[in-house]
Amino acid sequence: LLSSYQTVRHSTELKTDGTYFLTNVLGGDHSLKFGLGYRKNPILSFSHYGGGGAAWYQCAGNSSSRCGDGSFQPAGAAEGLVAYRAVLYRDQLRNNNWWSYNGYLQDSYSRGRWRVNGGLRWDWQRSKYLGGCVPENVVRPDLLPAQCESATDVDAATGRKLQSFNVVSPRVSVTYDVFGNGKTSVHASASYYYQTRLTLADSLGGLFTQTALTWGSNASSGACAGTSCWTDSNLDGIVQANELTGTPSSSSSRFDLATGILTPAGNIVDESAKLARTREAIVGVQHELIPNVAVGIDYVYRRYDQGTASYTVGYQPGGPNFPLSAIYTGPLYWTDATTGTTAPYYVICSTCVRPSGLGNITVTRTSYETYQGVILTVNKRFSDRWQLNASLTLQDNPGNVPLSAVTSGNPTGREYQDGVSTIAKYLFKASGSYALPWGVTASANLNWNQGGTRTLTITGPGSVPGSGGLTSSGAAASNLTYNTLEFQPRDSFRYDSTTLLDAGVHKTFSFSGGKYRVKVMGDAFNIFNIATVQSYSSGNLSLATSSQVASIVPPRVFRVGAQITF
Repeated sequence: LLSSYQTVRHSTELKTDGTYFLTNVLGGDHSLKFGLGYRKNPILSFSHYGGGGAAWYQCAGNSSSRCGDGSFQPAGAAEGLVAYRAVLYRDQLRNNNWWSYNGYLQDSYSRGRWRVNGGLRWDWQRSKYLGGCVPENVVRPDLLPAQCESATDVDAATGRKLQSFNVVSPRVSVTYDVFGNGKTSVHASASYYYQTRLTLADSLGGLFTQTALTWGSNASSGACAGTSCWTDSNLDGIVQANELTGTPSSSSSRFDLATGILTPAGNIVDESAKLARTREAIVGVQHELIPNVAVGIDYVYRRYDQGTASYTVGYQPGGPNFPLSAIYTGPLYWTDATTGTTAPYYVICSTCVRPSGLGNITVTRTSYETYQGVILTVNKRFSDRWQLNASLTLQDNPGNVPLSAVTSGNPTGREYQDGVSTIAKYLFKASGSYALPWGVTASANLNWNQGGTRTLTITGPGSVPGSGGLTSSGAAASNLTYNTLEFQPRDSFRYDSTTLLDAGVHKTFSFSGGKYRVKVMGDAFNIFNIATVQSYSSGNLSLATSSQVASIVPPRVFRVGAQITF
């Protein structure tokens, strides 16, 4: 086990609700509801790395045919396991407090054929970093010493307190009884919803950021390569301090190798940043087709927008250097030799300066998603010994991903997400039950859904020479690396649809006037015994594992059981 994790999440909530009825006001009756609330949800989480790190091995020559008997061997051995890489970690700590105040006021008004509901909800939230300490690494305490941080709600870089978020959410719905007999109704509703929690305090601390130092990777023979390496001198498979040589690479640019301190990312959040928002509108009709059977149709519209995204300072929307994508040029095209498939990618122009050493700023995101759906329903109330509920949903949820939404600036692959919906376009659900003689109940449940999407890629060109532009000093920056590339929209490939039918027969026996009950059950799952593929080992078509099935729908199962109530 590389790491273990534990968390304590106490929750405190206080709320009060009230209802006040008014009759014959404005020609109708009112049910006025109101309330206030308080929530407090601190999080204390701790991750510990067993032994302080991980030892990585490879088969001799990096070949699975040369693993030998699996014993540890020195570099250059013909067979066996040779040292590959050593990674040392410092434990991680997250310790914050988040709290919120809220209130609501709503009214339900009825007059004649009309029913109107309207309300407002108010939410205010804020967070604070509570600080703490993590212990030193047991292998190299000189490079990864203990680190402590104090509690704060002020960003050290700006001297500004953490901002709070204050939102008001309106909601309204209207129902009209068309003929006045309760058999046909038209309804419409409109609502605003906001993100319920955003913990800005996490960015004020550096203790939860994974701090890792890496020695290696070694050559395929196990010999040292590069500026650092791990040599398993005593062949015990355990990393010791005297076996580590050279300067390790760090997992974060905010880690100071000289002091062993990782500085917090900082909470540079633009004051205009807004919580994620959902705007929803629903219109529909319900009609009693025949006694005890109702049909309905609803149109649902939702717009998901706002929320936060982090950009390099100065390159955020509205910043002086926006957009960062301007330093990229292309597309260039790479053809994979294995599949013959061509995919586009972008590089930084040779004279463009690549920003580095700058912090991040959080602003309101510019991407959004638009959901539209039509829901058809049939409901049969229990009568004549049977009942039924069924629905068919036809839906779409394309995302709008403009260049301004690409926080890294690199537009590679963006066109395969823009305007693409990856949710199932149709969902059919039906469930029903029938009361057989002698108190036996039979029931069934059917789900028929479109298959999920699979993002396909090909192996990319790897490190692209001269693709990184220039550093701020005018030197050549490190190359961009493309290990994989997308080549088609993310909804181009879908798994086969799934049709799952489950059924059961139940009988309850009562004793002592119902005080004791025994329920005998017989159930069958996946009656059609479909074996639809749900995932593959890899989405990279250049690899053999792309055709290796990783999961399928579980097979048909029969179950017999009993439930005793006393």
